[in-house]
Amino acid sequence: VREAERAKEMEGKGSGASGSQDPQDITRMISEAQMQAQEARQQEARATSQLEEARSRQHTLFEELEGLKASLTERTEEVEGLRAALEQVQSDKTEMELGLEDQRAKERHTLKMLTQAQTELANLRRSSPGGHGAK
Repeated sequence: VREAERAKEMEGKGSGASGSQDPQDITRMISEAQMQAQEARQQEARATSQLEEARSRQHTLFEELEGLKASLTERTEEVEGLRAALEQVQSDKTEMELGLEDQRAKERHTLKMLTQAQTELANLRRSSPGGHGAK
């Protein structure tokens, strides 16, 4: 059985190498194969170059992203600081407004007391034995 298989293989090889194919055809096939191999190498080189460019661009974009993240974090901290300052200013303003209202109430009370004192003094001067406040 093995000898029969070998014989068939030899026949296949013999018919392939027989004169049915012209040496020019074989040369042309070799040239085409070499050109295809050359084209494949060029495509591989272009693909490798594009891959390296993509990796480089990816690295650059990653660095830019990290920079943007850091900047965003910094800006967020600034905004939080400004928000806290604004809240403090609003709190101070409220306290000042309350203090001002308090001060106005005191002034109104003082003015009322002063008016009452002036009225009482005027009444005392009129009712005093010397007359219109003369001493």
